[in-house]
Amino acid sequence: MEELHAIRHEWVVVKHEVEDTLPRIYQEETGEAFPGPATLDGGFGFDADAMAVLREVCGDEGLYEGVRALLGVERRFRTSTRRAGLFGALEKTVTRHMFTGEDDALDFAVTREQIRTGLYDQADADPADAGASGTGQQPPKENP
Repeated sequence: MEELHAIRHEWVVVKHEVEDTLPRIYQEETGEAFPGPATLDGGFGFDADAMAVLREVCGDEGLYEGVRALLGVERRFRTSTRRAGLFGALEKTVTRHMFTGEDDALDFAVTREQIRTGLYDQADADPADAGASGTGQQPPKENP
């Protein structure tokens, strides 16, 4: 049993897994409840019920994966005394999960580059397309 507790600790605390799946796996394989605490010290990891609620609340599988990845970043930096790299990791995670597909990402990149270079003409933009990538981001308004 010590080995299972060590594996659980390695997965959830050391490897920063968001889901604490070992108790579920143990119960599926043995038919018995896992003989250990429901959560690890410090509240690390989420059980299957919590992840099911998260999936239901998110509704969309892509959004669920994005939120799950952000929880993973938070877990990785939670116990750090120095959180250098946190904002970079958050930005990378959000960027990876913010698009609905390749076309969505390409549209966003083209518009961002047009804004950066001053070639974006807001008068030509269709208001219905603003934030179409699902990011909710709209180009900045120009001052008159």
